[in-house]
Amino acid sequence: MTATSSDLVAERIGRVLSARYGVLRAGAKRLAASVGADPRAVKNWLAGTNAPQLSHAIDLMAADPAIEAEILALVRGRREQLCAVNSSWDSAGTGSAGDGLTASCRSCASD
Repeated sequence: MTATSSDLVAERIGRVLSARYGVLRAGAKRLAASVGADPRAVKNWLAGTNAPQLSHAIDLMAADPAIEAEILALVRGRREQLCAVNSSWDSAGTGSAGDGLTASCRSCASD
């Protein structure tokens, strides 16, 4: 993932978290306690400065369908980007059936 896409992930997750928890009194502390994260880290998530670590992201997804939907939308978008790159590789004759990207692209077609 490039720095730009990492920034995008943090921003989009932060937007959802802020809408759900930023309006609550002591929302960052409550959210931090619920996923076992440092309150300062959660404040950065809410601000869209940093994204949660994978273990925290999984906990957030399990606890909140809106966060799950946003993260899954990010995954689908990234998959589409990879499929586009893989298509250009295949047309140039540089892709291979066993490279893993082809299987990912097959799943794009089934979404």
